[in-house]
Amino acid sequence: MKYDSEEYRKFEQERIDAGKLIDLNTAILHWGWGEIIDVYGVLDPVEETNIGRVYFLRAPDSDIWVTSTICQRKRAMNFGGA
Repeated sequence: MKYDSEEYRKFEQERIDAGKLIDLNTAILHWGWGEIIDVYGVLDPVEETNIGRVYFLRAPDSDIWVTSTICQRKRAMNFGGA
């Protein structure tokens, strides 16, 4: 999948919408080692890699895992941040 494709924009928007529904107090957390540039592993392969710890959350009644950076934005907004 290309980063600038309509397919990727739909994929990313689905995660953003799911992230808005996550209650940070009841979210299920998962972490693992993964590609930082493409945490979902859906983009076309690139030569460079950057492996690190990646965090995902989901609502208990959802099967969509959302990267923690989306939820961090939500939390910042709840506390008056960016």
